[in-house]
Amino acid sequence: MSNVSRRGISDGDTLEADTESTGALEHVTAAYEDGPDACTMYPRNCTDHEIATHWITAETGSYVDLSDMR
Repeated sequence: MSNVSRRGISDGDTLEADTESTGALEHVTAAYEDGPDACTMYPRNCTDHEIATHWITAETGSYVDLSDMR
């Protein structure tokens, strides 16, 4: 079983947007007792149909802080 939380990524966290999108993302975080936590991100303005293909998931340990890479 997992604990899941969802929140919009704040303006300070948004990615640079192209001219067709706002760059605003939502995410769902799932905390697993028997494995790494997972964070799934998707565009805030996705339709129910689009969300099935417009997402990416990262597990704890597979990503780095943006400021560390600058």
